[in-house]
Amino acid sequence: MSVADRLGRTTAQGASHRAPDAPDRPAVAPAAQPPAQVRVVLVGLAAAVVLGGAVATTSGATSFTLFVVGLTLGLVLFHSRFGFTSAWRQLVAVGQGKALRAHMLMLAVACTLFAPVLAGGVTLAGPVVPSLAPVGTSLFVGAFLFGVGMQLGGSCASGTLFAIGSGQTAILVTLAGFVAGSVLGAYHFTFWTQDLPTGRPVSLADTRFGYLGAWVVSLAVMGAVVAATYLVARRRRPPALEQPPAARGAARALRDDGVFVLETMHRDHIAGDYATRDWWETDDGMTVWVEREFDAVEGVSREWTRWTKGAEKGEKYHELRIRTATEWDRLLREARLVPVDWYGDWELAPFIHTSEDLIVVCRKAG
Repeated sequence: MSVADRLGRTTAQGASHRAPDAPDRPAVAPAAQPPAQVRVVLVGLAAAVVLGGAVATTSGATSFTLFVVGLTLGLVLFHSRFGFTSAWRQLVAVGQGKALRAHMLMLAVACTLFAPVLAGGVTLAGPVVPSLAPVGTSLFVGAFLFGVGMQLGGSCASGTLFAIGSGQTAILVTLAGFVAGSVLGAYHFTFWTQDLPTGRPVSLADTRFGYLGAWVVSLAVMGAVVAATYLVARRRRPPALEQPPAARGAARALRDDGVFVLETMHRDHIAGDYATRDWWETDDGMTVWVEREFDAVEGVSREWTRWTKGAEKGEKYHELRIRTATEWDRLLREARLVPVDWYGDWELAPFIHTSEDLIVVCRKAG
């Protein structure tokens, strides 16, 4: 069966069901990456070397090590766009929980690594003790203000720093507010920590189960958060996150004399032979119903599939972006892949408007 048949050719007539409302947020294609700013990178590296030398000379090996760790973390955060603000915003706004699940994985790894260190009380650098703080009014007020500030400012603390380091000058406003709030909080710190009602410091390790029990409880809470993100996603059908630029990566990996071949569906054929409803029965007694709709502007086909087999039943929804040959030509050339041949099938038939498939042979741009 061809890709066109799989997407929508009607082979039989039958009953159908009413499809649910289609989501209005199709997946977004990845944008072309801007070229690297070599001069900015060189200036940044030079500044890092000078600053690192000054730290090592004036503060010693420990401070220099922390400087290197901080520099590395900033580089990782910048390239991964890893921050706390967007993760919660994505979950609340559209139900997308992938970023929040990444946060839970990060915290789970941190708990797993720190639990034995804190339990033993000793590291390669010497003794270590946990830092505990009371749970009181200051915690709840501070957490609320920080959450509101993150959403209004568009960034958390780490996100603000790596965004400014990457040249986003608009975040300087957020940094100014961050500094001003910190100074104001330090000025009346005793009011929040001593004058207002407060409780005792809380440690999950202060039980007969010790750090092992604290580790288990922490992982259980993180697992509950992960499960909650999946439940939200099932209810809200969030849009897919942007995919990494695989074509651009393929151009980098391709040898100068190599060939890149792309096989996909021909949008003109799909649109001309599109079936909005379909149903069929399989040899093993399963009945399948399908409803589809095609967004001609976005080029997105949305499909709802339901099936029954005796007492068993199931359903699935997915979206598929179908591009025209003109779009593929532009995207491939932006990825430094030059189309040299176009075919309509694997028999190397010429690619025409009635071709079911689209096969493009590309070479690396010179």
